[in-house]
Amino acid sequence: MKELALKLFWKRFKSINVSHLVNAGLIFIYALTFPMITGQQETLMELMKSLPEGFLKALGIDASTMMTFESFLVGKHIIPIWLIILFIVIIPSATFISKSISNNTSELIFAQPISRTKSSLSVLISAILQSLYFTVPSILICIVVSWLFNIDVAYQNYFLFTISAIGFSFVFTCLIFFLDVLIGDSGKVSGLIIIFTIGSYALDILSKVISDLDFLKYFSFFHYFDANASLGSGQIEWLYIVGFILLGTVFSVLAVWKFNKKNISR
Repeated sequence: MKELALKLFWKRFKSINVSHLVNAGLIFIYALTFPMITGQQETLMELMKSLPEGFLKALGIDASTMMTFESFLVGKHIIPIWLIILFIVIIPSATFISKSISNNTSELIFAQPISRTKSSLSVLISAILQSLYFTVPSILICIVVSWLFNIDVAYQNYFLFTISAIGFSFVFTCLIFFLDVLIGDSGKVSGLIIIFTIGSYALDILSKVISDLDFLKYFSFFHYFDANASLGSGQIEWLYIVGFILLGTVFSVLAVWKFNKKNISR
């Protein structure tokens, strides 16, 4: 099982490195433009005073922290660009089973002298490793770039955001894996995840802009994965992280159970 999980991980190692290069390039550009933004601080603060509070909340802008590089990254990069790159990494890794069956290359998984349970777990473990390999270094590169440009670093914020991002990527990897086993079509799974993510983000914005719809935030993943709170303000709800882990574990158990009963013939 360990050998298969590592084999699947190394199979996508180069493509994830390309994602790292794209992410690092964008962070480098943001670091270049950040001094120009801070130089216009007074103008920006006056502009913020004229904007509705709900609008600022929807964009994740906090007047007390907006002039930090961390908050600048939240508004410019984390949502949606970093999330898009993350999904580009985890969707192919977590839908490997259905794609291998569709492409008649499933012998890579099922020709191994291990049980179905271990085969499916190998794919899931590989997907989780891939998500971790993108998530952690992609955040660490922000600190390295800050060093290069002599930008002050809020280390605690990055640490808290890393914990939150690991929990978020874990639960989504497990969710995608579960949907892949359940539906058996990587294209449909990708579409569902995109629709779910956009809908979740829309609910989060509505809950912030319209006070009467504040309750909608509890139905949005972005209420529990709040980059502005962790990376921007250095705050985290540890209960949400525990929830991510528990929910991801449930998806994993259900996926393995379903896979053992699934007819995988084509």
